[in-house]
Amino acid sequence: MVKRVLIEGANYCGKGTVSSLIKFFLPGAMVIELHDYFHQHLLRQFPEIKLLYDPEHFENLDSDIICSSINYLRMRTNEIFGVVDSIKHDNMIIERLFLTEVVYSKLLFNLDRFDYALEMEKELTERDVILILVTAEPNTIIERLRYNTDKNLSRKAINIPIHLTNKKLAVYKNDLYNEYYDSLKLIKKFKINTTVNNKIQVREILANIIS
Repeated sequence: MVKRVLIEGANYCGKGTVSSLIKFFLPGAMVIELHDYFHQHLLRQFPEIKLLYDPEHFENLDSDIICSSINYLRMRTNEIFGVVDSIKHDNMIIERLFLTEVVYSKLLFNLDRFDYALEMEKELTERDVILILVTAEPNTIIERLRYNTDKNLSRKAINIPIHLTNKKLAVYKNDLYNEYYDSLKLIKKFKINTTVNNKIQVREILANIIS
């Protein structure tokens, strides 16, 4: 039976590990990875993520930019569903899609898109997609962020996006993913906490999900 798996989750929650394990269980699967989720020109409007916690920031946003960005993301999501519909006989793994879309809509534009999430829920159900949210506890996220920041500093890396170095933002993003995930009534949805479960346990959980 063909398997279609969608992996969602914030930075530092263990998506990479979970994705690797899923690829082990579904060798040869088509993989669709979405990185740099928003337009780069959009991200340049936010040189300091701390501005996102300032109400005046949202009041000053250009409505045309918000509208074009939301339309762009909806178009991209629809194109991914088009690919899913065109591939009938191959396993498929999608890394980040509509949950990341609604999380960033809230993060950048202060838009709650629960209705859209429910709309996408129907799309997943129609296509028999398994949704897996990878999450972690705040202390784990902060610890992993600190390790990654130290590693980048040792490499003298430059132009590191601030959303990968801000502890408050990293935890907040994870909270948003969980909030939207919990609002869904999908039958085939699973949450994996990489703080509570070690790699061996995660592997066992995935084996049960995908079998």
